[in-house]
Amino acid sequence: MSGAQLTLTEADDGKSVELRAGDTLVVRLHENPTTGFRWALDDPVPNIVRVRGSEYLGQSDAVGSGGDVLWSLEAVMPGKTQIAFKLWRHWEGDISIRKRFAVPLSIKA
Repeated sequence: MSGAQLTLTEADDGKSVELRAGDTLVVRLHENPTTGFRWALDDPVPNIVRVRGSEYLGQSDAVGSGGDVLWSLEAVMPGKTQIAFKLWRHWEGDISIRKRFAVPLSIKA
């Protein structure tokens, strides 16, 4: 049995999210990989949530046009946590962080 799916965007930064075990959370964040800035998980993901993967969707075929990255996460078991992302150039370290995105999660049985 699969659960519900909820999609969040940058406008939802800081919003408290309630899920049930088995639900999928999709986080859609704008990025332009040609600049070197990419969204990455900012903190380790706790065991109550599983990262199912990420996918980049370009907005057009034009060079340098940018697009969105979709992070798919599954609520695994009840508990409370936070999911946090950072937009950065990994080779430059945390000094390069341009944006952050975080949402507190409450997962019910």
